[in-house]
Amino acid sequence: MDIFKSCIDRQKRIDKVVNILGNDDITVKNLLVKERIINPAHYVVMLGETSSGKSALINSIFDKKILVESVKPTTGVVTEVIIDSESQESLIAVNKDSSIEILDKDKFETLTVKPDGNVNRLKYIGACKETKYNGMRLFDTPGYGSLISEHEEVLKEFIPESDFIVYVVSYRVGLGDDDFQFLKYVGEVINDNVEVVLAINMCPKEVQEDNKRICEIKKSVNECIHKDVKAFFIESSSEKNPETSKLWDYIYESVNDPNKKEELSETLKNYQDYILGECDIKINSKIANIQCEKEDIEEKIYIIKEFLNQKESILETIDGAFSKIKVKSLKLIDKSDIKIKELITEYIDDESKWSMKEETFALMQHYYVPKLTNEETENLLNYIEDEIISLDRVIDNMLNIEITKLENKVKINAPSYTKVMDGIIEKHIGDTIKQAMGEMFRKASKRNNGKVRKNNAYSKNLKKTHKCI
Repeated sequence: MDIFKSCIDRQKRIDKVVNILGNDDITVKNLLVKERIINPAHYVVMLGETSSGKSALINSIFDKKILVESVKPTTGVVTEVIIDSESQESLIAVNKDSSIEILDKDKFETLTVKPDGNVNRLKYIGACKETKYNGMRLFDTPGYGSLISEHEEVLKEFIPESDFIVYVVSYRVGLGDDDFQFLKYVGEVINDNVEVVLAINMCPKEVQEDNKRICEIKKSVNECIHKDVKAFFIESSSEKNPETSKLWDYIYESVNDPNKKEELSETLKNYQDYILGECDIKINSKIANIQCEKEDIEEKIYIIKEFLNQKESILETIDGAFSKIKVKSLKLIDKSDIKIKELITEYIDDESKWSMKEETFALMQHYYVPKLTNEETENLLNYIEDEIISLDRVIDNMLNIEITKLENKVKINAPSYTKVMDGIIEKHIGDTIKQAMGEMFRKASKRNNGKVRKNNAYSKNLKKTHKCI
């Protein structure tokens, strides 16, 4: 059974999970992983200083110069070379927005040397001299010292994708300061399973391994990357067509070793596990948000319900107060009626004040009765007003008590919502994964070697999905 078939079948199910999740960042990363799953070949990456001869080494296995060569910097962008004798020659630009553009040779060479701001990587597909090299994927990279900062970041983020590294050094120039810094970085980011070979280019004829310059270069490279590297000596040639068959045969045999294929299969599974881990974080974030929203709504309903329950108590208080006012007002009206009648009688009985009946009637009708009525009405209104003011104070106090209780409950319960998010926040602690696929692959590869902290373990929520896949 094809050892990569299980990865391909698994990827189809992972695609469904990613599509349902609908996260743009994870979708982009999954597309990069999917590309490697569909075309499961080792990435052979050429690294080295400017003008060390990386492009020339790749050209040496083709019948023609597919990449630009010059003593000046000629590679300004990562260029992928896919060896495929069954495909027509294709020159492609892969843009930063993932779009693909078919190029002619002049445009391809122009972008190789001076890429525009849209190009992420270039790609060449074609046949080489030896059909046995079919399927190999080579990557020509910019010389580290010749790059502007933007392209340095692109290169640094691409290196962790490597499965096999060919570090190219010019015998005549040796290792410079940029080489030392670059090699130390390479040693830090590559996986333990990544093999590094040293291609010492432009060597004198019949140079031997005990050559002083050769020994110095090998020792320095070994110390920088903490590995013992195998070295190949590439002699210089006036035709610039170096003999590199030993180098490429070794690379071909290494990447096609059964153990290496099994290792690649495991690496690809690690990439898929990485995607599932990213899905895990997003799924848990969504679950946490839903839980927060649900708890928040439930708590609000409870608090509002409790608050509104006081409505009955307030209405009862109001009804009781108005009933009291009503009863007492009727009593006061009866008392006022009696009082007014008594006072009118007293005035009328006091005959000394009146000289004639008509005068008494007019005075009573137009002065005393209205005056006494107004006084009693004023007393009644004052009583009702005092009772209303008193009732208002009682209601206001009841409302203030409930509002204070409501505010306190909100203050007490709001911090508790953060507990729901603790698991999600913990998952992001130390998560400095860059968006570039290179960094993603490095993290994914190391995860299976037990170098990832426990807080990156999958949660129960995704394990069911993981098992199904």
